[in-house]
Amino acid sequence: FLITGKINSHLYYRLESSILGLKSASELGLEAELLISGSIDQSSLAAGKKLSERLGLSQKVKFTGSYTQEEAPSIYQDADAYLMTKYSDPCPNTVIEAMACGLPVLYSKSGGVPELVGEEAGIGMEVPHDLENNVRTPSPDVIGLNMLKIAENVVPMGVAARERAETYFDIECWFERHTAIFEHFLREKS
Repeated sequence: FLITGKINSHLYYRLESSILGLKSASELGLEAELLISGSIDQSSLAAGKKLSERLGLSQKVKFTGSYTQEEAPSIYQDADAYLMTKYSDPCPNTVIEAMACGLPVLYSKSGGVPELVGEEAGIGMEVPHDLENNVRTPSPDVIGLNMLKIAENVVPMGVAARERAETYFDIECWFERHTAIFEHFLREKS
């Protein structure tokens, strides 16, 4: 499973929930690793490494550091699935990049991610509505159980992810849609 992006202290919960989810999945018998790539602030990196060590996952959680846009395809291709537990992200490019590389997506069912992934290209997990207590992710047990489900269906979900990325997120579609929108408003203005 792969996590990418910029993670500062306010997003540490993404690392924590994912590491705890991996622990749960491991206890259910899944042999998997968690690859974490991107820009991670020092406090989040230290806390993530400490949590991994405490849970006995040091060999299964790998922090690979920052990467360039040119290196991104190989980072994504080193994984079998993508994990996104960020709460209420409107349109994360990382999810589209993962799908374009044929990775099914395991995600928190919030924000715009469900619309990006659809029904066949991954699994959405309900998020508790308990922001008062700062709960923004599914439980580790829910994450772990759904990691197993993704692993069992990685090939068909990966194919569906790639097809969905090509159908809905190809740059030509983006240009066509934006051109239509701009032309519409220009016609109305004149």
